[in-house]
Amino acid sequence: MYINNNLRNEFEGKIGERYKIIRNCRYGNNLNVYKVHKVVNNRLRIPYVLKHYNKREAFEIESQMLEMLKDVKNIMQMIDIYPQQSIIICECALYDLETFFGHQDYSQRHKEKDEIVKVN
Repeated sequence: MYINNNLRNEFEGKIGERYKIIRNCRYGNNLNVYKVHKVVNNRLRIPYVLKHYNKREAFEIESQMLEMLKDVKNIMQMIDIYPQQSIIICECALYDLETFFGHQDYSQRHKEKDEIVKVN
């Protein structure tokens, strides 16, 4: 399945310039979750999770919660926030990857793991 890999088609401004969609994980009507890479000097870098909320209330609740949990060990950290677009950028932790895998079929999971796990 081909996914549109350009956030500029999804989001305008700084978000579309800074992050490139790697995959789109659909979580219902109220939340869109994307695995993204930050673009630095036209090269892809560290993976992140971009959460785009359709309901302002859900965005407010999660952003406040993540702000309270800032710097707490073993908790996914909020990296950046875009209140006008109801978007939160978070670390892409192992838990998040496992969540992504849980919403994929067998072949999608193994393809994704092959791209993440590097054997030296």
